[in-house]
Amino acid sequence: MQRKGDGYMACPECGQANAENQESAEACRQHVRDTFGSGLFRCICILMTVTAFLYLCSGRFGLFWILFSVAGWITCGGRVSPKRMAIGIQFYNVTLKILRIVMLVLSGVFAVLSVTICIVGIFSGDTWLSYLAGVCTEYGGGMVPVAALGRILDVVLPLGGMLAVGVAAFVLVVIAAAVFLLAKLVQPVREYMEGMLCAAVDGKALPRQAFRADVSLYIMCAVQGSYALTYINQSIIGLFASLCAAVVLFLFAWLVRNRES
Repeated sequence: MQRKGDGYMACPECGQANAENQESAEACRQHVRDTFGSGLFRCICILMTVTAFLYLCSGRFGLFWILFSVAGWITCGGRVSPKRMAIGIQFYNVTLKILRIVMLVLSGVFAVLSVTICIVGIFSGDTWLSYLAGVCTEYGGGMVPVAALGRILDVVLPLGGMLAVGVAAFVLVVIAAAVFLLAKLVQPVREYMEGMLCAAVDGKALPRQAFRADVSLYIMCAVQGSYALTYINQSIIGLFASLCAAVVLFLFAWLVRNRES
């Protein structure tokens, strides 16, 4: 058997595509069309757009939510051409890959910053922490990691001296580990999108991963919902943006779970 240009399997002697393979390939493609053409996915696209808009209104760029929204609207629709469908899913793949890399880099930055705080703190006490907190407050308006670091330092600084230094370093290590684990959770979601791309283009279903994408999305939903609590008494728009993001993750996990079951 050899693969023909349309993704079906053909006999090398007669060149005829196997009917069973044709039906299987078409079923895979139909599954992709049904998933991205469903009303639930359209609601997800709307909510992603609202999330990106709310983040912009709160003073945060929300780059990845903008990219996810663009990819969603490219893919959304039951009558979208196969080429456009493939472009949209590939857009998701690239965005998720970039997100994972950014999160890994961010994890490394927090880990290095923790070590730096310990070393500098030995010589200057909590003076450098005060300076770093001021920088985060000044420039963290549109950058979530910087703003989060500023909030942490504001809580730790009242402890004073080496206690403040030690607590800040420990908290940053914990954050570095948490961001690293979140980056690992992005991988099953990217593998799910790669499987959808393979099904849309080649008509071939890939085996499901042991740690499923829906489980990763549910965990990220819980983390996003918890993060939303930090916006209470800070920014009502930021609170709604984070809650909306959590709802998007929950609905997408629900979509994946029901479509793959």
